[in-house]
Amino acid sequence: MRYAAIGRAVLGTPCIAACTGIDGFGGPHWTPAKRSAHLRAAAVLAGVTLERHLGKVVVLHQITMTKRDPTIADFNEALKKNGDIDVPEWRAIQRYADLRNLAAHGRGRDPLESELAELLSGVARIVKTLH
Repeated sequence: MRYAAIGRAVLGTPCIAACTGIDGFGGPHWTPAKRSAHLRAAAVLAGVTLERHLGKVVVLHQITMTKRDPTIADFNEALKKNGDIDVPEWRAIQRYADLRNLAAHGRGRDPLESELAELLSGVARIVKTLH
């Protein structure tokens, strides 16, 4: 159940405020580069939380995965094929995986604060509602 602790740390408001500088956290030492790194880290942690939760749901629903190390996309597809999630939910999870990848791989642009907020609230909703 280590993923639950990660989820609480990532999705808890004080942590997000501290990690992202949102809600007045930060200070004179807070540079745009540091802020960008913290946004990326928060997004990656949310992605880890989502991946672990989807893995737990797959195990609970006794869905067999063929890949040795399945990803968010693999878990998402298996849950859709099993009828546990509908197409709009499947698309939302794919969006969260894309946002996580945008942050994690550092290619292209930085994730926007609005995208980070979408990812964090979406992961929190999935963790609370998908069992």
